[in-house]
Amino acid sequence: MKEKQNKGFTLAELLIVVAIIGVLVAISIPIFISQLKKARLATNQANVRAAYAAAIAQMMSEPPENSKYVLYIYSNEAGKIVDTQTPSSLNAGQAVSNTLGVSLLSVIRRTGLSNKSLTDISAWNYKDDTMGGYSNSGNMTPLNKTVFKYWGVAFKNDGKGNYTLLRYYCGA
Repeated sequence: MKEKQNKGFTLAELLIVVAIIGVLVAISIPIFISQLKKARLATNQANVRAAYAAAIAQMMSEPPENSKYVLYIYSNEAGKIVDTQTPSSLNAGQAVSNTLGVSLLSVIRRTGLSNKSLTDISAWNYKDDTMGGYSNSGNMTPLNKTVFKYWGVAFKNDGKGNYTLLRYYCGA
């Protein structure tokens, strides 16, 4: 008499494997989401550094008119300044419209920080009029939820032709 050979896995073995995969997925999803937020924040930080460098280069090559404010709008896709404005005022939280049809929301950097923090997003306050106020610097939800396509860099004239960085703007 020949013995019957059992090939394959038992139901218990399959359930154990499914349970192990479920535990691994449950552990990895929050880690993945956290890393995704860090990547978006890092991308925005790199983009704002590029926008700042492009604005400084534009200001040096083509000095702005003698106006109180100058705003340079940088496109990540184009990799250059795509619009220059000289608005009469730049209030905190004010959405800035431009010829591109993109609404830029004000991102205010904290005052009293070193030059290193000019492009350090983690130290900024964020103002979105639709959200109704400033967020805490530790809770930069908008800046780590999306990668913004446009950045505005605003400078203020001290009246003697010297321009200092006033604030950044971001837009999708």
